[in-house]
Amino acid sequence: MSLALTLASRNLLYDRLRLIATLVGIVFSVILVMIQMGLFLGFGRMVSTMIDHASTDLWVVPRGRDRHHPAGNRLLGLAAGERRGDAGLHRRD
Repeated sequence: MSLALTLASRNLLYDRLRLIATLVGIVFSVILVMIQMGLFLGFGRMVSTMIDHASTDLWVVPRGRDRHHPAGNRLLGLAAGERRGDAGLHRRD
């Protein structure tokens, strides 16, 4: 074992209570981040599911909403006549 690795392991294991508290804090923070990401992705999926299952040809949005709106690109494409799955813009029949 190299000197640096020996010194690092001795330093970590010297105060075991502090090591355990630090590891518990790191694991807890990782779990909180994972929960937050799950909530964020679930909310995004819930909102996009509502838009995907709506049987409308026209969406009315407040003045000033454009591509910066979370659903703006999809709504503008659908309003322009874009069919789902098509790469370009096409008029609906």
